[in-house]
Amino acid sequence: METFNKRMIRLFLNHPLDYKTYLSMYDNPRYALRVISNLIPTDTGIEFEIGELFVKSIRHIKSNGYFPNVVMENNEEVTFRLRKDHFNRDLNELNQFYNYLRKGYNKGNRFEGSGIHIHTNLIKGKLSSDSLRFLIRNATLPVTYIADHFKYTGDYNERKFSTVKGNCVIYRHSYGTLEYRCIKMTWDFVELLKYIIYCHKCTSYFYESTLDKSRSKLYNNIKNLDNLLDWK
Repeated sequence: METFNKRMIRLFLNHPLDYKTYLSMYDNPRYALRVISNLIPTDTGIEFEIGELFVKSIRHIKSNGYFPNVVMENNEEVTFRLRKDHFNRDLNELNQFYNYLRKGYNKGNRFEGSGIHIHTNLIKGKLSSDSLRFLIRNATLPVTYIADHFKYTGDYNERKFSTVKGNCVIYRHSYGTLEYRCIKMTWDFVELLKYIIYCHKCTSYFYESTLDKSRSKLYNNIKNLDNLLDWK
């Protein structure tokens, strides 16, 4: 039998922009809303590596007041800020931005090295030095599971947890975020939401493991994450 949490995941992915209109179907709509809200529990940054042509066109359209949540990073990357406090509004803007990217891609603005990095805020501040040491020493196998989940075949990022670029999962101390750097580009909006939910769940498992220092629990939680989410 499908669990209530899995039904809420399915509801959100089937109706990401108007899921609230369906909550009245359930006996406890407030609880249903809380379950869906916990799928993406903190702020998210979605970094798109899309190439100079795309970035140039986005910079122009932003100058006319469009896409306020898009941050220009450099000549080949932009980041979209999905804020927890403005989740529904930002989610609609993300969908509009994604449609804009998809149209540009279909017109031929293609970048061979395109990809996505997802930044997830930690639920409780920043990692302590002790917690960081634990993850650097013990998270290599979980990071390998994550890279396999995203079918990462690149050779730039090593399958390690670190604090420096060149690794699949890195801790950004200045922001208090975990950055997932092994994600292939997708032009499917629902697929992107799956990426975001998956990364947030991984972040919660990484953080929880620093509290009980259970290496085996961390391994098993991330290894079994696909079965838990069950969206294939």
